[in-house]
Amino acid sequence: MDKKFYAHTRPINENGVERTEYQLLSDHEHGVGMLCGQFAEVFGAQAEGHEAGVHHDDGKATAAFQHRLLDNGPKVDHATAGAQNIMLSNNLLLAACVMGHHSGLPDFGSTKDPLGAPTFTGRIKKWGTPAIPPLDPDYPIPPVRLPQRPVTRPSLSESFRTRMLYSCLVDADYLDTEQFMQGDMPRGTGDSLETLLTRLQARLNKWDNPTSELNKLRQQILRACVSAAANPKGIYTLTVPTGGGKTTSSLAFALHHAVEHGMKRVIYVVPYTSIIEQTAQEFRTILGAENVLEHHSNAAYEIDAEATPKTVRLAQAAENWDMPVVVTTAVQFFESLYANRPSQCRKLHNLAGSVILFDEAQLLPLP
Repeated sequence: MDKKFYAHTRPINENGVERTEYQLLSDHEHGVGMLCGQFAEVFGAQAEGHEAGVHHDDGKATAAFQHRLLDNGPKVDHATAGAQNIMLSNNLLLAACVMGHHSGLPDFGSTKDPLGAPTFTGRIKKWGTPAIPPLDPDYPIPPVRLPQRPVTRPSLSESFRTRMLYSCLVDADYLDTEQFMQGDMPRGTGDSLETLLTRLQARLNKWDNPTSELNKLRQQILRACVSAAANPKGIYTLTVPTGGGKTTSSLAFALHHAVEHGMKRVIYVVPYTSIIEQTAQEFRTILGAENVLEHHSNAAYEIDAEATPKTVRLAQAAENWDMPVVVTTAVQFFESLYANRPSQCRKLHNLAGSVILFDEAQLLPLP
C-alpha cells in the first residue's frame, strides 16, 4: 500500500458526525505550482513560478511533519527542504522565496554563518540534521526543471524580481490552502475593465458641449488623456492645475490604456489619506462600489461573525489587490515594494499587468 503524505487537514461535521478531511501533499504542491506559474507568467517567469510552487512544501514529506500534522507533534521547519531542492538548479533567489514562504524572505548571510543561524546559509546548513530531517524516500519528488541561475551581481532589479516571485508563491499558497480549508471563496470579483470604461464614458458624456471656459479646458485635457491612452505602454506625465478635472481624466487614461493593451487593473496611488477617501468615493460613484478597493491605514476590513459579504470581499481583496480598481497610499505602496513579510508582499505580483497612477507625483519623497 502506498504511503500517503498530507499537506493540510480540516474538520468536517456532517449531520452531527465529526470527521477529518485530508489534502494530499502532491495535490497541494501541484495546485500551488499551477497558480504560481500562472501569476508569474505575466512578467516572464512562468517556469520559475511553477517550480517554486511544486517544491515549496517538499519538507512536509517527512515523518516529523506528518507527526506534527496528524498527531499535534512539535513544530517542524518544512520550508528549508524545498529551498534545498531548488538549490539543485543553483537558483539562489528562488530558493530564498521557498525558504521564506511563511517566515519572510531571509537575509542570505555569509558562508561563515554557523549551522542554525537565522539566515539562508545558516538554515541550509541544518539540512539533513534532526532539526530539518531528510525527505521520506517514498515521496516522489519531481525533478527541478530549471536552468542554472546563479547570483552574479545583486541589483535592485534582481531584488524586485525576487519579491515578485515571492509574492506569486505566497499568494498561490494562501489561495490553494484557502480553497481546501474553506471551499470556493468570492475572489476576483468585479466587472470587466471594458464595463467600467463604458460606465465612465456615460459620466464623461455629460462633459460634451461645454459652455464655460473652465469646462472647455477640462474637455481638452480629457481628450488629450484619451488620445494618449492608445500609445504604447510606458511612463507618462500629466500636469494640470487644481480644478482641471485631473482625477477623472487620469482615470479615463488608465481605463482606456488598460483595455487597449489587455491589462488587468488600475492602481491609483495617492500621497495622503486626507485625499484618498475623496478619490475612492468618486471612483465608487462612477464605477460601482463593488469594483473599487480603498486600501490604507484608515480603511480596515475585518472578517468576523457580523461581517457582510461586501466586507468579506473587500477584506480578501486587501490581501492581494485582486480587484479592478485599487486606491491606496504612497506609504502602503512603497512599503510593500521593499518589504520581506508574506502579508505585505502577497499583493505585489498584481502590480504586473496593471496601470499604476501616481497622483501628485511631485510629493513623492525622493529618498
